[in-house]
Amino acid sequence: MKRTGEIEKGILRRAMRGVLPEDVLSRRKSAYPVSQNPSYLEAARTWALQILNDANAPIQPFLSVNHIKLLTSEKSPGSAQRAASLYERIIQINAWLQEYHVSVV
Repeated sequence: MKRTGEIEKGILRRAMRGVLPEDVLSRRKSAYPVSQNPSYLEAARTWALQILNDANAPIQPFLSVNHIKLLTSEKSPGSAQRAASLYERIIQINAWLQEYHVSVV
């Protein structure tokens, strides 16, 4: 069903014919949205570092702050995207812990 008519998401693409432009219908599926914008990476980095430096952040008990800082300073191919993913997880989990008032006892 995922490859109806030898096309990824074939059923969905057929259902949206006439609604979406042809170039959208025929483009290849991407595995995960990736931000290539350096300003996005810097903003995520700044926000995550604020959380890492905040002793009262609810995520703190779950992190090895020094280890994370070391990981994100690495400059290998693909490291920027891995760092962005790590920053996003720190931000998201911290926000969830704050939203639901989760604490470690």
